[in-house]
Amino acid sequence: MDEINFWLDNCAKLNRRKLFEYSRPVSIICTDASAFACGGHALFVDKEEFELFYEAFSSMESTLDGNGRELLAILYSLKSFKSLIQGKVVKLYTDSKNASIIASKGSTLLRLQRQALEIFQFRAVNNVSIEIEWVPRSPYEYTVSLSRVIDFDDWSVSTGFFANLSSLFGPFTVDRFASPDSAKCARFYSKFWCPGAEVRRRRFQC
Repeated sequence: MDEINFWLDNCAKLNRRKLFEYSRPVSIICTDASAFACGGHALFVDKEEFELFYEAFSSMESTLDGNGRELLAILYSLKSFKSLIQGKVVKLYTDSKNASIIASKGSTLLRLQRQALEIFQFRAVNNVSIEIEWVPRSPYEYTVSLSRVIDFDDWSVSTGFFANLSSLFGPFTVDRFASPDSAKCARFYSKFWCPGAEVRRRRFQC
C-alpha cells in the first residue's frame, strides 16, 4: 500500500528522464558498512571540498544482513549530504554489488525493497540524480576504515538533567557537539556529516 500511494502521488511528476545529466558528476560519494556503523566520504567537484560522514547503527540495524547495512550506508550518506546535493548529480560507489543493484532496481524481498524505495523517494523528493556503481573494496580503504570507527565520545546527559539546565539557562536552540542519537535540540552540529546534522565542525579542502 505504501508503494501504491507513493506512485499515486508521484507518477506524473516522476515520469521523465533527462538525456544528458551524467556528463559530469557534481559530487562523488563512497560508502561502506560494518556490523555496527557506516561511513564514507564525498568529493564535491564544484566546490573542491572533501567531506566525511559517519553514523553508528542502532541495535536493531546491527542485526540486519550485509545487504541491509550497505543499503543503510547509501541512504544515510545521502541524508547526511542532503543540503549539499539537492538538485544535483551524484556518482555513488559501494563495495557491495548486491546493494548497488537493489538500490537501483529494487528487490523481491519486502524488507530490502522498502529500503530501496526509501532511497528512491529521497532521490525524487530532493531532485537528486544518482548513479550507483559497485567497485571492489581495495580502491577506497579509507572509507572502509571509517565504517569501523567506534565513537566512544558519543554520550550525552540525561533528558531530565538537560531539562533542568534548560530551565535555568535556556532555552537552548542548537547542540554544538552531538549525533542523531545524543542531540538534545532539533538543530545540532556533529564531528562528521550524519543524517540531520546542520553543519559539520570542520571542512577539508581538496
